[in-house]
Amino acid sequence: MEVQVFGVRKSADTRAALRFFAERRIRTHFVDLAERGLGTALYGDEKWLDVLADEPLLLRMPLVRSQNKLTIGPAEPTWTEWLASA
Repeated sequence: MEVQVFGVRKSADTRAALRFFAERRIRTHFVDLAERGLGTALYGDEKWLDVLADEPLLLRMPLVRSQNKLTIGPAEPTWTEWLASA
């Protein structure tokens, strides 16, 4: 099983998601949204409103994807179900 985690390393929830999968030795691909040009220091309020209008799922982190399944925000019970069914 492999998962993708989208977030920023400064987010406690993103770090918790990465730790959850690391502890279970699940291969994780991390996509740092700050490195993708979405860092808070780069934009003013109006630019963030434009970005969030285009990408509303960025409002909650982390986004965790496995195959065609997606969770938004902390979702350890769901991730545990994914592991059990893998």
